[in-house]
Amino acid sequence: MHNAKTPNGSPPVRYFRKAIFIFSISLISLFALAACDTTEPEPTMAPAADTEAAPAPAEEPTPDIQATIDAAVAAAVASQMDQAEESAAEEPTEEPTEEPTEEPTAEPTGEPAVEATAAPKPTATAIPTPTPRPAPTAVPTPESAPEPAATTAPIAAPPTAAPPTPVPMPTPTPLPLPTATAAPPTPTPTPELVTIVRIDSGAAHNCVLKSDGSVKCWGSDINAQLSVPIGVTFSDVSAGSDFSCGIQADEPRVGVAFCWGHDRLGTRTVDRSVRFQQISAGKQHICGVKLDGTPFCWGNNNRHQTDAPLDEVFTAVTTGDEFSCGLRVDGTATCWGRNHYGQTDAPEDDTFLKIESGNRHTCGIRADGSVNCWGATFRAKRSRRRASGWWT
Repeated sequence: MHNAKTPNGSPPVRYFRKAIFIFSISLISLFALAACDTTEPEPTMAPAADTEAAPAPAEEPTPDIQATIDAAVAAAVASQMDQAEESAAEEPTEEPTEEPTEEPTAEPTGEPAVEATAAPKPTATAIPTPTPRPAPTAVPTPESAPEPAATTAPIAAPPTAAPPTPVPMPTPTPLPLPTATAAPPTPTPTPELVTIVRIDSGAAHNCVLKSDGSVKCWGSDINAQLSVPIGVTFSDVSAGSDFSCGIQADEPRVGVAFCWGHDRLGTRTVDRSVRFQQISAGKQHICGVKLDGTPFCWGNNNRHQTDAPLDEVFTAVTTGDEFSCGLRVDGTATCWGRNHYGQTDAPEDDTFLKIESGNRHTCGIRADGSVNCWGATFRAKRSRRRASGWWT
């Protein structure tokens, strides 16, 4: 017999049907035994090889046995019905198993499979019965009012001891502090006065020669014309257009000319073998008086400003813009180079103690301190016109 589920989907139903089937067979067997007692016994036949031997006929039950059988059958039926109800409450399986066989394969027995009992036994249920819980009440249960805690009586603090009487301490006698002695004032060094021996002006800078042989220059330094050599003393100095020159006074180069600044047209190219006693720097050339009094010039010579008269003896020379002048021993002056504004027309009958040239003119100081100038005078005329009201 296949162990398959019925369409109802629970094994207890199958057991219930089996019990009904067994009960029916039992009743039929009982009625058959009762009928056999009134008829003659039939001759027995040899059983077939493939069939089972028939069960021996049961004896007719007594009334006591019949009552016991009836009670057992009733208890079995009641137990199977209870199990069937409990199994019906369970959920069916998701997938059905194989289809049940139409007829059972096992043959019924003559006696019921379940042993009859006098009283039915309780059957355990699959689902435990939940323990009922009391439902909460809508009105909250009043809580007991808190009882005030018992307070203890305060304990009196012990008496405090009186503070000790302070003993006056003797005041220390202050010691006299040492008086700070004022430091003597630092003497301020008085700058040593230095006498200016010579001063000369160029196009945009100035230079002075001090009595100690040092040289100081100020003004425009666009071409390093203010960069006086360090550690060199001079006996003469002159400021050109954008360069400066001086005569060294230190051994072994006493009388050697030295120039710094712009080297336009060879202004810084000096013959180191020539020794000078006086020097003058112009716009782009330089002239000097050698130790023997003869003139010596170098630099730009586009207007013959360096063509000095070599047969003349001078005490001093001066240079301007493309011209030069010299002061003879007798005090007369002579000039050479460009004469566009009469800057070389020196007066022949006038004598001077000193002469000095500007850009396009020359002035000389006489022995009486008066001054005489020659060359370009248009700026002087403009000044006179402004003073007299002619120039507006």
